[in-house]
Order: sequence, then structure tokens, then C-alpha cells
Amino acid sequence: MNTKAEKKYFQQKVWQMNAPYYYDVFIDFYTPHPTISFDWTRQKTISNNCIEQEFVFGTPNGTGIGIGKVILPDEQCLIRQTDYSNGMIGYYDIELPFSKMKLEKIIQFGGDCNRIRFIPSTSFIVTQQSLISTNPEKAFIQLVDIESNSITTVGIQETDGYGISVNMFEQNKIVTCTNQGSCYFWDLNSLNQNKSIKIVNEISVNDIDWNCFYSQVICVTESNQIVFIDDKSLNKSYYNGGSIMNACCFSPFTPNLLATGHEKGFVKLWDQRNMSSPLFVIHQHKSSHKSNSVNSLQFSPHQPNLLLSTSSDKTVNIYNLANIGKPEELSFSHCAHNSQVVEARWNPNCYGFIASVAEEYDIHIWKYTENTTN
Repeated sequence: MNTKAEKKYFQQKVWQMNAPYYYDVFIDFYTPHPTISFDWTRQKTISNNCIEQEFVFGTPNGTGIGIGKVILPDEQCLIRQTDYSNGMIGYYDIELPFSKMKLEKIIQFGGDCNRIRFIPSTSFIVTQQSLISTNPEKAFIQLVDIESNSITTVGIQETDGYGISVNMFEQNKIVTCTNQGSCYFWDLNSLNQNKSIKIVNEISVNDIDWNCFYSQVICVTESNQIVFIDDKSLNKSYYNGGSIMNACCFSPFTPNLLATGHEKGFVKLWDQRNMSSPLFVIHQHKSSHKSNSVNSLQFSPHQPNLLLSTSSDKTVNIYNLANIGKPEELSFSHCAHNSQVVEARWNPNCYGFIASVAEEYDIHIWKYTENTTN
């Protein structure tokens, strides 16, 4: 065993030994292909205060998307602390014939599935998919029915990208962004492109998010720009974000509050009414790593003061916004991945649960112990 492999092995063993003190539940869900994107989908309540939660994950190189299910405890369920064993922490009763986790199926299609988003209250997901095998300069926007396995092409972009956001007012409307500086607005009912807009020439638009309160979209670029777009008139407002950004999101609870994730490893919080400077800058991803770029962001759907970020430093950080600027601003850091964490998603149905993916052959599904956080 070489020195690098030995170090990795001992780091894993130390984490496994200490993790039961920090997690109520941890599930390592193994996948047949590397995972590069993720979202939670449908759920149903079963007996013993548990929920059967479905999820989807995207894979590279034409291996398609996977559909899985996991049984998660609700807030009334009794969870017994356990040591790490067979990829799990935490015990809770599950009645037969249910199993705690299973891979339901793989739906095949070509290219890399860069990003997936579930359309709430439906059986549909929308994907941003590159066309590596046929035309690397183009990308499909696909509508997939995970019930029937049918795949419908909504449209084609001039190049691929990573951003997808669903309009919470009109869930048949989505917006995407590309690596060539464009944003596209799509209608899932008519299966066509409503409109497109050029943000910046030949510069990547790295992420996009639809405002939960207003008819407005935000996107961030590799040329340091934060751009607000009126989704009706397509009027644009440009602001200086200070450095290259890979991620952005609006708060679902607080109007005008947004966050941006930066290539240099920090997270900025902004008040949309005054974009001259950020409200706060959070420096918590490790600068000692070769790369500590922030890859994704999401505010908690349950608590307005919690925000997560994922990074190339292999961690998922959770921040308590009530403690920003204090030593307690970093509430928790999930450090179990061995590669850069490309995405993490709060579960909208089960309080406190998060799933994270890191271009590895597994998905981490976990809930941290709240008395270990700030």
C-alpha cells in the first residue's frame, strides 16, 4: 500500500470510528456508476413513523440516470445510536417487505447527465444532458417520466451547462444556462423554448436560480458577474460578484437574500436591494487543498437560518446564518467523501436529511446530530 493510499485508508477509519457521535443517520448507498448529479423525488408515508423516499441520480458517459428508494425516519421515529457498520449509522425499525435502501432501475440515455431537477407533485424530472457521443457542441434538455421510463426532448441548447431551475409559481416553466453565455426559458407543456437571452459572449454561465418571491432569475458567470433577469421582459441588471462564481441560490424564506459560491472557496451573502458589497463573506472551505472551489449551494427548506455548500475540498458545510461572523457560523462539516463534492440536496420531506454526491460510486444520505451543531 503506497503512502497516499495508506493516508486515505486511515482517514476513513478515523472518520468511521468518530462518526456515530455526529450523525443520527448515515447511509452509504452504492451505485453502479459514478454519480454527478442528484435530486429527491416522490415520497410516501409507511408504518412505524417512516417515509419511503425516492430519488434520482445522474451519471456520466452515457450510463443514464438511476432511480433509488430509501426508508427514512420521520421526526417521531425512535432512532438508536449505533457504530458505523456496513456503510450505515443509526438503527430504526422497518417492517417487512420494505428494505432500507434499493436501486429501482437505470434509465439509459447518452451523454453526461450534468444536472437533474424534480418537478414537484409529478412523476417527471428534467435533465441537462451533454451529447458527447454525437455532438459535443450541443446539449439536450430532457423531460423524463420516472414512472413510465419515457424520455421526451424539450429542446436543444447550443452547448451544455449545469444550471436548471424550476419556476415555483408555474412548474411547467424551467430555465437553464450554458457554458457559452446563454440562458434558455422552456415550457414543459408545449415542449419548446419560450425565449433565450445572451448574458455574456463566450463566457460560461455557471448556475441559475428562480426567485421564490418575484418574477426574476439570478445567474452567475465566470467573468465575475451576478446577473438578475426579469423573466417577463428579459431586462438584465449586472453586478460585480468580485470573483468567479460556480453557484447561486435565493432564500426560500427571506425576500432579497441570496448566496453565491465562489471558485476561491468562499460563500457570499447578499441583499438584493444593495448589491454594492456583500452582507457577509464566509471563509470555511479548506484553502490547503489543491482546489476548494464551491460547487453548489442550497438554503434549507425547513429552517431559514441554514445554508449548505459543497466544495472541491471534499466537504459539505452547513452554516448557521444567525451566527455569521462568529466562530459558530460553521454548524457542521460532512467530511466522508473521497472526491470533490459536486452537489448536495436537502430533503424537502424529512427534516434535517441531506444527500451528497462526489463523482464516486455511491451517494451519502445523512442527518447530523443537532446537539453537535451550533
